Amino acid sequence: MSYRKFVLYFIFLISAKLLFGQAGDRKIINSYTTALLPKGKLEFRVAHRFGDLNDGWKTFYGIESATDINIGFEYGITDKVSFGIDRTRGFGPLIKNINLTAKLKILNTDQKNPFDWMLFLSNSISTMKKSDDPEAINFFRKYMHRISTTVGSVISSDTNKRFVGQFTAGLTHRNLVKNGDINDIPFVGLAAKAKISRITYLTGEFTLPFHKDRINQEIYQPIFGLGIEFDTNGGHFYQLFLTNSRSIQINDMIPYHTAKVDDGEIRIGFELTRIF
Repeated sequence: MSYRKFVLYFIFLISAKLLFGQAGDRKIINSYTTALLPKGKLEFRVAHRFGDLNDGWKTFYGIESATDINIGFEYGITDKVSFGIDRTRGFGPLIKNINLTAKLKILNTDQKNPFDWMLFLSNSISTMKKSDDPEAINFFRKYMHRISTTVGSVISSDTNKRFVGQFTAGLTHRNLVKNGDINDIPFVGLAAKAKISRITYLTGEFTLPFHKDRINQEIYQPIFGLGIEFDTNGGHFYQLFLTNSRSIQINDMIPYHTAKVDDGEIRIGFELTRIF
């Protein structure tokens, strides 16, 4: 399926106003949702992206290798504000990243308002060793060169608990880039989640980074994902999916995503969360 058909499919789902709601995990594959943790609740998350399926038997179809690994926590400061910290191995040129994420709920669905609206800010700090090569991106002449930032907005519609549709728009800024690259990369995304049983959801997402100076550089690809989520109703969530994203954290995923679905550069991923 081409990414244009994928976009049209999700636009149809969201525009149809079938059965919208926001339940389950606070991510849909790689995308944040508008759901925040309740005040005083702590979330523990482990995430993993395996290698490419097209690596075949030599890596057991990617299972014996990993492109990114994540472990972290998020805490609900209030019902409308949460803060998270996590560590990712990273897949881009800057690795060993400490990520700090803040979320702010602006609107909640009620009888007068059919939408949820959430803003997020994510800072990523590379802790990789400084290079002795002045031409290397990790030469780090300044400490700020280790940092990248993403700001974004997520809007979802909520009229029922059987279906979630959402739209995301944001901007990733890198303080340091290679010669010929750009610091600021805007992106848009669509995501959907459909409840098919008491504990099971089908999930899907599409994210498109874009910039007029990058639009013809085919090396940078849109991000797809299709999967399934399990909600134990006891504070555990488990997601299993296929995605072409080799990265987990948004500051790494948006500017460095190059995997092509048409070339079989797809991998299995999972995310496991526990709320205390």
